[in-house]
Amino acid sequence: MRNVRRDRIDAAGGLLFPFVVALLGFVVIAPSLRTGWYADDAYYWALPGWLALRHESLLAIMQHAFALWLFGNARFYPGLVVEKFWVFATFTDVLAYKWLLIVLTLVAVELFRRCVAVYASLGVANLAALVVCAILQERAYHDALLAYNGMPQVVAIAVLLSLLAFAGAGTGRRTVAFVLAVVAGLTYEEVYAFGLLYLALARTRTPSWAVALRRAAPFLALSALLMALGVALHLAFPPHGSYALSLAPVPLLVAAFDQVAAAFPLVYWAADPNGIFGRSSLDDFWRNAPVDPLLVAAFAVAAWVALRRLDDAARAGPLAAIGALVVLLLAAPVAILVKYQHELRLGLGYLPVFGEYFGAALILVAVCLAARGRFPRVAPVVGAVAIGLVAAMTQATNVRVVRELEPDAVAQRAFIQALRHGLVAGVAENATVATRTAEPWLEPDGTGPEGISAAGLFYAYAHARVRVVSVSVHPDVVLEYDPADARWRRR
Repeated sequence: MRNVRRDRIDAAGGLLFPFVVALLGFVVIAPSLRTGWYADDAYYWALPGWLALRHESLLAIMQHAFALWLFGNARFYPGLVVEKFWVFATFTDVLAYKWLLIVLTLVAVELFRRCVAVYASLGVANLAALVVCAILQERAYHDALLAYNGMPQVVAIAVLLSLLAFAGAGTGRRTVAFVLAVVAGLTYEEVYAFGLLYLALARTRTPSWAVALRRAAPFLALSALLMALGVALHLAFPPHGSYALSLAPVPLLVAAFDQVAAAFPLVYWAADPNGIFGRSSLDDFWRNAPVDPLLVAAFAVAAWVALRRLDDAARAGPLAAIGALVVLLLAAPVAILVKYQHELRLGLGYLPVFGEYFGAALILVAVCLAARGRFPRVAPVVGAVAIGLVAAMTQATNVRVVRELEPDAVAQRAFIQALRHGLVAGVAENATVATRTAEPWLEPDGTGPEGISAAGLFYAYAHARVRVVSVSVHPDVVLEYDPADARWRRR
């Protein structure tokens, strides 16, 4: 009778666990809701007003952007162009946009959990999903949790859905898997080599490498085709500067190491590349990383439950190998670009680090499995406490990052309010406007990506047709922001 009751409790817990993971993951990344339009988003924020000002269609600017990236930087990603411009044309409210990023992130985590359950076991899947949530770091850098239109999440979702379909039998499911792989590949180059991942996963479900190779052949062919296309484009339209390729061994290996390391727990905090985490005293440390004991406990309890339900047959080796493959396949395309060889440093990882979190989680779960095999009684307790501490520290560092970025969000909200209340009322059509306050979203015309200008903001919120220029060219109107009272004034 006692065993029946325990089985029922375990079954109920299994059904509830995805909701627990989603709730805990939300708590870790929820600080992002307090941020404004950040990084590249600070330019694309002006898109709806820019299109209305120029009477330009969304399709026209998509075509323009596609041509710019193809012929200027040898980058072929029509999926990204469509997704990016659709998102910024649709999600014009910053809070709605931030919710979009959070929802897409949690959907990706749940699909990852289901994917691991199919290829490994439910116990491993639950723990892996929980570990992903514990290491979802927000950075004051290029960050998928704070900006970048949800593209890394969309690509992860497409790949995970493809892998789920790939695990099934039947021609129809394999066709769906292949179509989704094409969608992911045409959206972001970092997944070009993922044919190798399909091969490795096929091997976990087939009796030999020969059978696995036959199953994964279409995906390997797709990878070969996409990589050949990338090489051909670089030969036909060789990019100069940031997006040029460099195979110099030392810069490449250093960039690869930095990109890989960024996916692992608390590296951003430990390296502190942005200099925002104080360590001069315990009080300084606490103020700059305010750890929540309740979050430690919540993650630790969930991790302990997940660790108890690990399948005894689960093997650490294959899990670690798949995780390492995911991390390396995503890091390599970043490391070969000149831009990131100069830009990355320990603690900073470019956008593919979002996908690397899933690979890192598999590696960390493999460590838990290996430790449990050697220390069956102690390892689950130590592992649960470690996951709880990591999760709480990650959330604390996210709070600190958001605190650093929050002044920009305040300035943006104040700018919208000021425009709506007459900041540029009465300004002549095509007057030149500049700001004495250094704001990336108010840079002069012609400096934004795809030609998008902050003039779109003036049109969207004040219906004013102006030209945004540098303050050094004696503009007709000069704006100034005072952070002390969060107010914009016209001088």
